[in-house]
Amino acid sequence: MGQSGPRPDYLSSVVLVPVPVADEDPSERPWAGSVLAAADLTWKIPDPYPDLPVTVREDRPGAYGIVTDVDGRPANYLVAHGDELSTVAERFAITPAQLLWMNPYLDPLNDDWLLERNTLNIDPARR
Repeated sequence: MGQSGPRPDYLSSVVLVPVPVADEDPSERPWAGSVLAAADLTWKIPDPYPDLPVTVREDRPGAYGIVTDVDGRPANYLVAHGDELSTVAERFAITPAQLLWMNPYLDPLNDDWLLERNTLNIDPARR
């Protein structure tokens, strides 16, 4: 089973596949390893940041990446070499938790370093 974290609302579907058991006669559970069910997920979790303002500030050490706009609004951030989660969040006047919320698949290295050339979402409406 995969890890979805404390706020799994970015997951949009689920698939049920039973795992074969070691030393088990395959004829006892011939369906093991097969897809048994698939469904779309609908979440009713309140938005923790309903009016999250993102302000683009000047680049700085630890946050030298490139900001791109979509329809005139800041939307993406291209991570530069040496960027750190906390400093990038500070550049956009948000907390690291808010940046992680907008990027649920983001996995910082050693708790703060970001992988160079990753693209981060910085538009809460596009989460």
